[in-house]
Amino acid sequence: MGQQGRGESYLGVLAVRDFRYLWIAEVLSVGGDQLTRVALSVLVFARTDSAAITGLTYGLTFLPTLFGSLFLAGFADHYPRRTVMFVCNLARAILVGLVVVPGMPLWLLCVLVAGSSMFLGPFKAAEQALIPDLLAGRQYILGMSLRTVSSQIAQLAGFALGGTTVFFLTPVGGLLFDAGTFVVAAFLVLATTPRPARPREGERALSGRGLTRGFTALAHDRRLLVLAAVLALNLFHIVPEGMAAPFVEQLREGTWAVALIQAAAPLGAALGAFVFGRLVPESKHPQLLGPAAVGASVALIPVFLPLGLWVSVVLFAIAGALSSIYTMYAVALIAQLSPEQDRARVIGVNTAILQTANGLGPTLAGLVAGIVATGTSIAIAGVVSAAIALVITVAWARAYRSSPLPEPAASDHN
Repeated sequence: MGQQGRGESYLGVLAVRDFRYLWIAEVLSVGGDQLTRVALSVLVFARTDSAAITGLTYGLTFLPTLFGSLFLAGFADHYPRRTVMFVCNLARAILVGLVVVPGMPLWLLCVLVAGSSMFLGPFKAAEQALIPDLLAGRQYILGMSLRTVSSQIAQLAGFALGGTTVFFLTPVGGLLFDAGTFVVAAFLVLATTPRPARPREGERALSGRGLTRGFTALAHDRRLLVLAAVLALNLFHIVPEGMAAPFVEQLREGTWAVALIQAAAPLGAALGAFVFGRLVPESKHPQLLGPAAVGASVALIPVFLPLGLWVSVVLFAIAGALSSIYTMYAVALIAQLSPEQDRARVIGVNTAILQTANGLGPTLAGLVAGIVATGTSIAIAGVVSAAIALVITVAWARAYRSSPLPEPAASDHN
């Protein structure tokens, strides 16, 4: 493990220069992503007057991340991770900037948007693979907590400020502003300390064997396999956010309540990550993985009853808080337990699992909601998720007992 800041606090974590630069770059990138989605939606709808095409373009800001996570994450095990992050951010800045060229054909606009999203996969793999080299012991989980809290806030701010920015700057101005955030983030990454790559001898970044190493590592370590399974529970826990509009209609509330429902989980997630990172002793973290997953599921079950808007918002916030705990801890532990030479590939596989779950959950719930009431479909997601979470809890307890986690490394001081 590398440099350490002084003190087990957020300020102590931010005292680590390289982590501080990565953190600022990530906040800029997350906020920029949300701004891009708002500006693109407005721009595409203005050009096409088609809700279907607008929705397709919005989806292209998510789906290609799967491809990048699975097939391009290996570059972060083959080349210096700082270099991979710099190239990814610079590429995203160029691709987003090109979207604003006047007269851009729609098919080419979609290609540019997809390309920009694709580079998010290797960026996240490189970033998460690098953080264990910057922070050790208690500071590592504090750093992950800070990233989760700030990312949730940046997402909310990106959506909230996105509309304002687009209104004052126009969609084109908003996209250029976003491209600027990626440029700044790229050079913040470049300012970190260079660390050489340690690829496997004779193996290329895109070799067939290299592409399977992430899956192989999961199969060979039962702890990693269970952690990947718990991330897949987001398929169920993302449902309230994706079903906000029909759920609000069922409650007979105004459209203003849709934003309230969608904000509940991110706000809960920020609070959950803060409490888990700052207040829960590190020795208790492994024991909380299963209960957090079960609790997040159970919190969704009561909404089949006519509870009203505010009780539902509280339940969704609780589910968001608990799901952020198991997600944050699983992501952190996956990075720590993965073989160093394959760390980015393993993270890429798990990022793909998380992205797939987040995209597939609302789709499946929408199909169920075509048969039963929206609140009932959310409750069904909770019931199924709770049953799976109980199985995962038992599996994690067995894996944890048979292969104990490594003792936290001591913190070195600057």
